[in-house]
Amino acid sequence: MSRFQSLRLAQFWRIRLEPLITTESKGSSLYARQVFEAVGWLIEGAFCGFFDLSEADAVWTQFRPVVEACQNSEDSKVSETVPASVKGLLASSDAFPVTDQMTDGPQKKFELPLFSQGLLLADRLAADDLANACTDFLYSVPEDSWKMGKDAWPSVDSDRVVSLLNQPFASPLEPASLLAGYLRLLEHMDASRCFFQHAKERSTKKTDFDSYCQRIGGLNGWRIPLADFDGARQRFEELPELLEFAVRHSFQEELPNADWSNFESPFNQHLKSLIEAWETYNLAAFLVAS
Repeated sequence: MSRFQSLRLAQFWRIRLEPLITTESKGSSLYARQVFEAVGWLIEGAFCGFFDLSEADAVWTQFRPVVEACQNSEDSKVSETVPASVKGLLASSDAFPVTDQMTDGPQKKFELPLFSQGLLLADRLAADDLANACTDFLYSVPEDSWKMGKDAWPSVDSDRVVSLLNQPFASPLEPASLLAGYLRLLEHMDASRCFFQHAKERSTKKTDFDSYCQRIGGLNGWRIPLADFDGARQRFEELPELLEFAVRHSFQEELPNADWSNFESPFNQHLKSLIEAWETYNLAAFLVAS
């Protein structure tokens, strides 16, 4: 093992795994997905050589009881590939055998240098309370509560949205905090798109970029509810309406002679490109299975 591998795993434990052990939010509807995503990052980090295998095995031993408590949850489904990998760990006496890890070659040369940046972006999204509160709300709020909440959208305070975006903690899901969380999600989607576009530019004919997207992008693809066609995706697609309520009045005051479409059209194009990129890079495994 190298000192760098040990430091990486210690940081991963502190940032992603330990909070899941000590959190008071284990009853959250999305807790199991957070757990399975974290294990997925551990698996992929060991697979490409970012983490030391023996130390990853020790970490897995400590975290295993958390996973066992979540494995029967419907919310444990992160992507099409992660649950199978986690079940393999639970069934194995040797969690990370050398023979099952990535061998030296073009694929490892491609993936290993990218892993730290991909994990960093995922860590930032996982630690963003506003974004997470928005995601949780989109997935879990009852439909009648969602419809009632929309009645308050026309009165959303744009100044409060800006204030919330500058705070390091989540607020109750009033319209302003819902919109602030939505804007944060868009920021994370944009960062993810840039990362995978960079990764694609680095890939060669000897590397499997599609497999990379399915394994790495799929780990946190669930955090933007575009694969949930039962309701959460529709709610996500309704949020530009909330943004319009927050922005349009100020837009017309400051630019009385401007057409609202001068803002709306570019934003819609930007949003469309973010959604397409997330579906391509983070939901590849889901879409293939569908």
